[in-house]
Amino acid sequence: MASSARTTIRRRLGVLIAGAVVVVATALVAGPAGADPSGKAPAPADPAGAFLVRKGGFTPLGGVPTAVAAGHLNVNNRGQTVGVYGDAQGTIGSFVKDRRGRVTTFAVPGASATVAAGINDRGQVAGQNLDLGGQGLGFLRQPSGRVTVIDLPGRAAVQEYLAVNDRNQVVGTWDDRFDTDANEPGSRHGFVWDRGRVTRLDVPGSLFTGALGINNRGQITGSYDDADGGHHGFVLQRGRFTTIDAPGRIVTDAWGINDLGEIVIPELGTGLGPVTR
Repeated sequence: MASSARTTIRRRLGVLIAGAVVVVATALVAGPAGADPSGKAPAPADPAGAFLVRKGGFTPLGGVPTAVAAGHLNVNNRGQTVGVYGDAQGTIGSFVKDRRGRVTTFAVPGASATVAAGINDRGQVAGQNLDLGGQGLGFLRQPSGRVTVIDLPGRAAVQEYLAVNDRNQVVGTWDDRFDTDANEPGSRHGFVWDRGRVTRLDVPGSLFTGALGINNRGQITGSYDDADGGHHGFVLQRGRFTTIDAPGRIVTDAWGINDLGEIVIPELGTGLGPVTR
């Protein structure tokens, strides 16, 4: 693998793990941090790993066997979590962990790195895999282990941050350019993949658009950059984009969205933030 391709993979995985690992915790917050209504003190978070927060209690998610590093990136309503890990042999693969902590690791055949970023309540996993040249494609993995590669026709694209709902609709972001450090205006787009049909998403007048989440009602969240350099969140429903700007922020990202229309907005620097309705 070329040195530049390795650097691209490391950078992408580093940003993905550092920025998204705590979204799992944020998405499940049902009350303020601290003692829960039962009066029991919450368990301390695992400082070396990810955790779930539910009703003020912290539950460490634990590690991945044989891994030297792991990042938990998403969770479904059944308590299954997904993420990415690396081992001492240099493997960059993905895992599914059930509520009991049992882990299934997997990799897309022929990929140099596999990053599971989303899981629905049917156990289907969406994510990104990178080939030996560092190019990225999306994938959708069935609970049986069967993998469908999500390729955007006619695009030498790098795909990122894929999420999936229970209707098998997958959203993500693609880059027209391979070198994402040299993005040009208009080179970055959101997309919806629906059983092979691809719909491009661009906020009108935006320089860049990225899709980050989708619920079972087909509402889509993401972020975009405007011509003045502003970075905003958005929600798309029935073909209409609505801008989301968190109070006092100059940067807003809208990540996951549930079927109630509640949207996770990560906090700057830490990824922890409010849930908005």
